[in-house]
Amino acid sequence: MKPLPVIAITMGDPAGIGPEVTAKSLTHREIPEASYVVVGDAATMRRALDAIGVSAHVNAAAKLGDLTFQPGAISVLEPAGVDITGVQIGEVSAQAGKASIEWVLAAADLVGSGEASAIVTGPIHKEACRLAGYQDIGH
Repeated sequence: MKPLPVIAITMGDPAGIGPEVTAKSLTHREIPEASYVVVGDAATMRRALDAIGVSAHVNAAAKLGDLTFQPGAISVLEPAGVDITGVQIGEVSAQAGKASIEWVLAAADLVGSGEASAIVTGPIHKEACRLAGYQDIGH
């Protein structure tokens, strides 16, 4: 049997709606068959699942090869060096902006290396990205 394509989904701004949108999408019963990996933060994904009232196992790793894709579970790739400690939901911050851009770059690396077939990007807050020092935000 041919292996399923790996689709990298960036979580978006961890202070915004991206984590909840991602959680809702991945727990929808009509999601197409693929191996989905969320590029972001596992604790934020767990919080998003709680917010939408859905129970799902979240497994996390720093490298794609260390993740297992299981039915009903959400796999989260947590790239090294991305710290969202102190990010508050609903608050624009440089820290959240930096995380959202770093997650897009990590997903792009997965596709560039052939480890993933495609990227779906979650919503980012462009002002938060500018506060983090990113000026050309046209992902």
